[in-house]
Amino acid sequence: MNESDDFEKMLARQLRGASPYIPDDGFTASVTAGLLVSKPRRFKSPFLVLYALIAVVACVLIAQMPMLDIAHNMMAWVYQVDVASLVTGAVLYAAALCVGAVLWAAKMLDII
Repeated sequence: MNESDDFEKMLARQLRGASPYIPDDGFTASVTAGLLVSKPRRFKSPFLVLYALIAVVACVLIAQMPMLDIAHNMMAWVYQVDVASLVTGAVLYAAALCVGAVLWAAKMLDII
């Protein structure tokens, strides 16, 4: 305990006597002066107006669709689905994922 108290006192003395500023001979000022100042931009993309127009047209087209008929057709499809077709679809999906993973790995290893 006594050695620990002595160490704590010595460390406190060293920290009180330490200088908070380390001279760098103007290095920090020169680096800060050399940083590029970004210019404000009006648009991030020149196609922003085009994208907005396409989104508005898509919303108008979706609003004109017969949603009730689409819902009826989707529900009829859901009622026709059985367990065997769900399992078949899941197996095909898993196979596609495995083939995709193998092709990706082969591409990463420069095999293909």
